[in-house]
Amino acid sequence: MKNLKVRTKLSILLAVVVIAMIGLSGMAIIGMSQIQSTSVEIIKDSISQDYDDQIKNEVDTAFAICDTYYGLYQAGAMTLDEAKEYSATVIRGISYGEAGYLWVDTYDGVNVVLLGNDTEGTNRLGSKDSQGFAMVADFIEGAKKNVNEGYFNEYYFPKAGETEPSPKRAYTKAYPNFEWVIGTGNYIDYIESTTAEHEGVLSAKATNISAISIGTGVVLIIISVVLTVMLTRSIVGPLKDTSVWLDEMGSGDFSRHIDPKYTELHDDFGILMQQLEKMRHSVSKLLKGAKNDSISVHDSSIELAQGAAQTKDNSANITIAVGEIADGATNQAESVQDGVNAIQEILQNVETLNNEVDAADEKANAMAESSDNMQANFEKLKAAMTQSADSLADVSEKVKAMGDSVEEVQNAVAAINEISSRTNLLSLNASIEAARAGEAGKGFAVVATEIQDLSVQSSQSAQRIGEIMKGLSDSSESAVRTVSQLNDAVGGQQQISDETAEAVRDVISMIADVRENFNKAKDAAEITRTKCVDLNDTMSSLSAISEENAASAQETSASMQEVNNTVENISDLSATLENISTELTELLEVFHVSDL
Repeated sequence: MKNLKVRTKLSILLAVVVIAMIGLSGMAIIGMSQIQSTSVEIIKDSISQDYDDQIKNEVDTAFAICDTYYGLYQAGAMTLDEAKEYSATVIRGISYGEAGYLWVDTYDGVNVVLLGNDTEGTNRLGSKDSQGFAMVADFIEGAKKNVNEGYFNEYYFPKAGETEPSPKRAYTKAYPNFEWVIGTGNYIDYIESTTAEHEGVLSAKATNISAISIGTGVVLIIISVVLTVMLTRSIVGPLKDTSVWLDEMGSGDFSRHIDPKYTELHDDFGILMQQLEKMRHSVSKLLKGAKNDSISVHDSSIELAQGAAQTKDNSANITIAVGEIADGATNQAESVQDGVNAIQEILQNVETLNNEVDAADEKANAMAESSDNMQANFEKLKAAMTQSADSLADVSEKVKAMGDSVEEVQNAVAAINEISSRTNLLSLNASIEAARAGEAGKGFAVVATEIQDLSVQSSQSAQRIGEIMKGLSDSSESAVRTVSQLNDAVGGQQQISDETAEAVRDVISMIADVRENFNKAKDAAEITRTKCVDLNDTMSSLSAISEENAASAQETSASMQEVNNTVENISDLSATLENISTELTELLEVFHVSDL
């Protein structure tokens, strides 16, 4: 049955209804026949019971007469024979109906009352009817055995003026006070004729009722056929339109609106078509939103790829700047080492000054020459430190730019997450509407599931990008802190370099003083030695700082390599996201929607 068309099902229903009506009509005819038979039996029983009651009442009347005279006998007003005589006379005069009368026989069979004819006074025990039945003997014996209830029996006896016997039903009852059996009877052929008359009337009525039932059944069948045809047309037409509409939507075409003739209907099909129109409208809105969101995701993925490329370029610039910082730190360490060597030479010269006062002039000239070289080295050191400071400033700006790029990427990731969330919500609504559509919405449910999977993949990709951006942001912040420390260190180096330069100038001034005032050479040499010791400690500190700068630059370079790897991952993920959005757009191109 589930694979049959609605028209076939309605035809089967019509056939069942017709068969049921024919069956009901047949059952009605059979039932009327049974009712007729039962009614005839009831009527027959009722008439028979009326006849039985009638003859019984007549016998009871005779009993009352006998009781009256027997009471007079008991009162002494007459003898027993007189009571019997008076009773017999009164009973003899009783008649009822057309031919009803009473008879009285003694227990011995002697007839006492029988219409006053010659039979009275004779013994009737041997009397038989035309069938050989000893009816009088049966009257007496039955009555004597049923003193309280009386006795009914049937026999054949001719009616008055007829010779042909007719069936007759008798009722007899014993009156013990007189030892009489009083009886009467009715011819039962009248019961048969009366029953036949009633049976004829009932038969005519049953025939009429059967004819009416058959006619009514035919009319109902015709009405059922007409209603079924009308109902079939009213169902099959809208059902066919609904099937065509659902087939179009199943193929992805949601552009056709509901037929205007269904907008004013309030039956089930009208409500169904209006609900389908609502579903079409919702799905069209969902598809349009999905297409727009897909385009937005595609554009965002392109922006993300561009941001990743820009971040990659910035990272490359930062790497180059960090390399420059490392080179500057190395040069700075070399310059500091040159300064330390120069200071060692100064100390040696001071020792030589103390030991060879006589050669002070020559040593002073050599020391002046060494001082000139040291001043030149300090100028180189100062220039290198200035270059390191400028490079660190450039690195700081580029690291900050990288942080801004990371923030832009994080904003793009948040936008992707928002788009994925809306896409997921739209796909969930689409799945609910597809489930409501039942079998017709299965195809769209598959597409809605694909959309949901794509939105989940987009959300996961965005989450992964967010985690990568978080690591990149942390790395950027670390790089900013490192560059800040480098700036502080370079500032300290510049201050120390300035102090050292000032000390070198003092040394040169002292050498001039030595050359001008030889007598004060030893004191000046001692002062110079003391200054050189302090300068040596300062230069040692400056050397340690330079080594720390070089190490920090190496660490920064390694961090920037991680940043480069992260940016590469972001670029790959943005390309994947762009491909997914492109596939989603191609899937949605299958569906056609109208203006909402």
